[in-house]
Order: sequence, then C-alpha cells, then structure tokens
Amino acid sequence: MALGISVSLLTAQLAFGQVNRIYAQSAPNNPTINRDQPPVVTDQVIPVDQSELHDKITDWKKRLASQPGWESWKQASWSVYPLGPGTHGWIVELTSNDQKVGYMIVSGDMQGGYVLTEYGKGPNPLFSLETLHRVLTDREIIAATLSINELVHSTSIKINRIYVNALQALWEIVINGHKTYYDAVTGALVELDKAPTLSLPEQGLTPIGLTDKLPKVDQRAPFDPYERMPWLTGKPLTISNFVNFENAFQSSSELRLVCELFNGQLSMPLPVIGYVQWDQSEPLIIVDQEGERYIPLTTALQTGKLYS
Repeated sequence: MALGISVSLLTAQLAFGQVNRIYAQSAPNNPTINRDQPPVVTDQVIPVDQSELHDKITDWKKRLASQPGWESWKQASWSVYPLGPGTHGWIVELTSNDQKVGYMIVSGDMQGGYVLTEYGKGPNPLFSLETLHRVLTDREIIAATLSINELVHSTSIKINRIYVNALQALWEIVINGHKTYYDAVTGALVELDKAPTLSLPEQGLTPIGLTDKLPKVDQRAPFDPYERMPWLTGKPLTISNFVNFENAFQSSSELRLVCELFNGQLSMPLPVIGYVQWDQSEPLIIVDQEGERYIPLTTALQTGKLYS
C-alpha cells in the first residue's frame, strides 16, 4: 500500500528526548521523511512493520464509535505517540473537526502483540499538550508567546511522558537538568524527587476486550467530588470484585474513587459516574476527570479506595 503524509505541530521527541517514530492511519501517496530531522506527527502514515498496531487501533476505534454517544469517533483521525521509556506503550489521540475527541492507551503484551488498556472521550485527553502548555504558561515557566510547536521543538526544554498506570501518569519537564512533574490529565504539580518506578503489576496487564456486542453500561451525571468529602471522616467501602462494586454503585447516589498517589504527593478524589462491562472482558469504571475516562476496575481497586 502506498502511503501519504500531512504536517502537524507536534514532534516525536516527546517520549525519549530523541527522534522516535510516530505511527498513524494509512492513506494514499508515498511519503518522504528526512530521518536526520525530527519527523512530524501525522494522522496518515504508518510503517509497514507496524501494520498490526494500525489494524488493532482501527478495529478498536470502530467498535467504540458504534456505541451511543461516541458518534464523534466515527470520522475521527488519529495519531500515535510513544509513552515513556520502559513502558512499551503508546497513546492514541483522536481528532474530529480540529477538536480532540478522545484517546486510547495501547500496550505491548508478552506475546509481542498489542492490547487496549484504557480509553476515554472528551476535548482534554490524557497527555494533552494544550493542557501542558497552559500550565507551563500560567506558572510562568515558559513565555506566553511560546507556541506549542516551539515548546516541543525547544532545545532547552525536554518533555517526557511517564505512564505507570491509568491513575498514575505524569509529564516530566526537564530544564537545565532540573526535573518537575505534572499530572498528565489536570496539569497539577506533583512534587517528586525522581520519576516513579515503572513496572508491570504482578498479575500482568489488564487488557480490555472489545466485541461486536454492545457492552452493558450503567452511567449517571457527573458531580463535584468535593461537595462532600467522606474520605476525611468515613471508612472506605469493602470492595474486592465487580459484584461488590456494582452493588455499591447502584445503592449509592454518589461514589468517589480516592487515590493517594506518588507516596501521598497527590491526593485525587474522582467522581465515579458509571461502569461498562464488555462481553467476557475486564469490567471498567467510568470516572469524570476532564472528560470521561474508562479504567479497569482492578487498576482502580489497586490504586485507590471507594467511598459513598
């Protein structure tokens, strides 16, 4: 298949501080990429040796777009960016009509294939460069006149993505050897002396299996998790499996997932607004955090505690 290229503003230097390939949808025409220069991000090019990744993403996108409320994904283009060193993972960012509409996290499995481990929808996806640029500008770390394009091309600022799991994802910003860390969704400053250790959980990855059959979904409206703060005075719910969780969700008017992350440096209460159960797949909870995020229940239970 012949391939084509379209120019975008972002570069593949974000993951390792060096030139990395970024993969995206196949399209006609034959590209010419100067490997001596940072390659542009495209939504139309994928190397032949990554055809399996391309096919997987295309299939997941199609299945998710078939759900009610996901219509914006049907015609969305997508680009793939590598996550940080040691993860063997990628973030897929979807765009429709020049607006971000969601993301997927893809990981390599032990068999050399690819699995979907998280996804979400909304205009402020995980690892949004727009959010990072706003935070760095507001904190006067960069000049307000510095564009996103100039930021990612800067030789004095190194930007790394660090993904431990769905609830522990960070931007690492290195300026003159000094490292600072920001939450990859909200941009909140996380005061760490060093980057968190990246390691797979003992039970391995938790893949999300999407099928042609529409999933079981129970969802309610978002709410402000700070209107009540039961984690300050109450005890967490005892939940160890999906049956416990489903009962707690249906019997509670509001359910909060409270995470103490990075050795307590970041406290993060999240409103739990629903769950999704794909046929014969790991149950997912839906949390409202700058949009809807679909996170494996096992990850949530390992990382945080639930309060009603």
